[in-house]
Amino acid sequence: MEKLELGVLEKVCQIFFDQMGFTAKPAGPPTTPGVSGLTMLYSKSSDTAFSLCQCAVRTSRIDLNLLGQLRDSVVRFNLPSGYFITTGSPESSLREFAKANKINLIDGLKFTELINNLPETSRNLLNETITAANTLKQFNETGRFQLQANETGRYSPVSDITPPICAKCGERMKLQVSTGKYKTGKYWQCPNPECGHITALV
Repeated sequence: MEKLELGVLEKVCQIFFDQMGFTAKPAGPPTTPGVSGLTMLYSKSSDTAFSLCQCAVRTSRIDLNLLGQLRDSVVRFNLPSGYFITTGSPESSLREFAKANKINLIDGLKFTELINNLPETSRNLLNETITAANTLKQFNETGRFQLQANETGRYSPVSDITPPICAKCGERMKLQVSTGKYKTGKYWQCPNPECGHITALV
């Protein structure tokens, strides 16, 4: 979880809240590098504003000023609370401030736990989203995924999948994702343009 890039974390948060029964819509631009813009959460059943959400990656600086801005926005929109989701582990002073100001501060471990409590179909949707996002940005040669479900279908903060060696030319293969109208397929492909050997994702 802690290795997620901001754009992927934003998408994960959007899907997570969608699976919890809320629609996420932009509510304000980002003000700090590594921190998302404000997102308004609406109840799907009543289409009324429920809360504000903001998320940040571990590398960004999360401080009292940042949480204070979220608190002020919650007050401005006349909402009961806000959510701040981070892949890092905020220090105790930030947790105390959040608790005193009706901000649900969720760190990477807690968010992983919440995801694990979702139904299997919801976890699969998140896994597909993250896999596709990492493939599109051509993740590195170690095949490291930022958040990946293990064999039991549960998530762990970080896990590694090492791409196989091409049986034809010996190059390290890359994961590919093909998207179609009815399904998404994943497979390993050799990056060597003179080879291009394909093997199934095991």
